Amino acid sequence: MAKRRFGVSLPEELASELDRLAVDTGIERSRIVEEAVRAYIRDARGGEGLLVLVVVCGSPPGSVIEEVGGVISHQHVHAEDGECIDIIVTRTSNTGLIRGLIEHGCRVKPVRPP
Repeated sequence: MAKRRFGVSLPEELASELDRLAVDTGIERSRIVEEAVRAYIRDARGGEGLLVLVVVCGSPPGSVIEEVGGVISHQHVHAEDGECIDIIVTRTSNTGLIRGLIEHGCRVKPVRPP
C-alpha cells in the first residue's frame, strides 16, 4: 500500500505519551497513529446506526448541539477540574456534530455501540 507523508502537530504531552507508548510496545509511532486514525474513521463512519460521543470541553458545548441538532440523548456533567464532560447519542451520519464540537475546542471520542 502506498503511503503519504505529512506533518501533524500534537500537544507536547500527547507527543511524549505517543513516544513512550512506541518504546513500551516496540511499535513505530507512525503505525500507532495509523491505527488510531483508522479506528477513529471506522467508528465515525461505520454505516448508519447509533453513535455515542464522549466529549470533553473547557466550556459547555450546548450551543453547538443546538445549532447542529440530530441529538437523540445528551448528558452533561461538570468535572472537578473545571472541564465539562458530555455523553451524546446521535446517528453515525451526523458528522457535522463531530466537526462542530472539535471546532468548539472539544476533545471527541466516537464510540459505536456493539
